[in-house]
Amino acid sequence: MPDRSRITAFFDGASSKVYSYRDLATLLHENRSAWGFPSTTTIRDYLQYLVEQTQMHVAALTSDVIAAPTKYVWGNASPYEVALSLRPKAYLSHGTAVYLLGLTDRFARVIHLNQEQSSKPKGDPHSLTQESIRRAFAGQQRQSRLFFSYETWTIQVLNGKFTNHLEVGTVATPDGLTVPVTKLERTLIDIAVRPLYAGGIHQVLDAYRAARDRVSSNVLASTLRKLDYVYPYHQVVGFYLDRAGYGDAALAKMREFGVQFDFFLTYGMKDTDFDSKWRLFIPKAF
Repeated sequence: MPDRSRITAFFDGASSKVYSYRDLATLLHENRSAWGFPSTTTIRDYLQYLVEQTQMHVAALTSDVIAAPTKYVWGNASPYEVALSLRPKAYLSHGTAVYLLGLTDRFARVIHLNQEQSSKPKGDPHSLTQESIRRAFAGQQRQSRLFFSYETWTIQVLNGKFTNHLEVGTVATPDGLTVPVTKLERTLIDIAVRPLYAGGIHQVLDAYRAARDRVSSNVLASTLRKLDYVYPYHQVVGFYLDRAGYGDAALAKMREFGVQFDFFLTYGMKDTDFDSKWRLFIPKAF
């Protein structure tokens, strides 16, 4: 007979609460004797026992885009751990980072999971022209359509730019889990570049205002240089810093990048004003 008390003690004390089929198969191989499973016990029988006789259950993950992977959850696992189990080496970013860093109370039920793309050659900055910028920003921002539903949560998987986890740290979630998440300055850059993943430009500005007394302008500028975008996103970041009331020292860091082109605060704007200080088209009355 399986020793339920030993099995329960093991999973109660484990650092992980979310498992794949392979994870659980490995644990059976390592603990078969100690847990009292006979040698004839199949993986299927073992999983059935865990689900029927212990706190283990199958995560209620669904997706309209792809077949959701089967994940086994012990007890009341954090939804952030469930999300992070979907993609190896992923981390939380954009709107979720804004929320976890204490800059907003939005996105309490949305998890932005950033899986970096593989490293690619950088585009040629010398090929950038005013007309190519205008064409690129005339349409809407492209968004990931890969969503998973988990209980009352929505998990959006983003295919982020390769950064080798630049400025990714850890933070404690409201349910006490320590998770990988973009740090403050990296988060502010990310949401300036892809504002829809933070709720839009108004929410981005709110986040910049909320972060004003916590931001290192040196780290912000250094991170932006390391991200090495072809497009002049420093003009967008500078605009947000300016509009959110940051001091001259922070604004000067963005001016050091120089201004060569007129640029756009976001995608798909119809009626615009022009901010001559940052050479930036912005929505009218923003």
